[in-house]
Amino acid sequence: MKKNLLAAAFMLLSSYIFAQVNSCQCPENLDAGTTEGDAPQKVFTFKNGRQIILCGYENEEDGKAVYSEFILQECDSPDIIGFWEAMFTGTVEFKNNVIFIKEEMQLPVGPNRSFVATTWSTETIQYLDKSLVRKRVINRSIRKYTEAEIKATLQEFEEGSAKYKGDVEDLMGKLFIAALSGSTKAKTYFDDFDRFATLDGAVAEQYKDLSAMLSEFIRN
Repeated sequence: MKKNLLAAAFMLLSSYIFAQVNSCQCPENLDAGTTEGDAPQKVFTFKNGRQIILCGYENEEDGKAVYSEFILQECDSPDIIGFWEAMFTGTVEFKNNVIFIKEEMQLPVGPNRSFVATTWSTETIQYLDKSLVRKRVINRSIRKYTEAEIKATLQEFEEGSAKYKGDVEDLMGKLFIAALSGSTKAKTYFDDFDRFATLDGAVAEQYKDLSAMLSEFIRN
């Protein structure tokens, strides 16, 4: 008799949880490309019973799911927690009752200043004392350039013509890391980079984002 009651209770609880998950659907959001009623890409269920959904664009890179242009929203709230734009690409994981959002970027910090996938920042979202708390930290352990690597980067800039004809994104990224490594000359060159090379479209947006990132890294 007791086993039957426990089984019935478990079935009711499972049905309730299933209903809660399935009743939490994406809102209409032009930025995230969702229409009202769309199924979320992810549903995060916290120990306090609250749920947060992820709605937006999911892709696969190197065998793992990455997200861009997405929103997070509490199931019982009409307001979104936040929107991560098109220039953002990262992973979203749920561990120990905490959502981890890691921004992944291709930065020239590999061997011979090659571009490799690098975590730029990590944002955590969790409930503390019934309140939703967000915290974002910059990855300050990104590999810094050696003096030789900084010198090589500065030379590449200085040997360019009035309007650089080479790989603009490549040199821009290397100047960014050289400046981040503490070179004041590299920062000066980076700050003047839009006068050194023709920047338009996505490259101009990338330069704008890198400039903001460098300021944030230096400021913090």
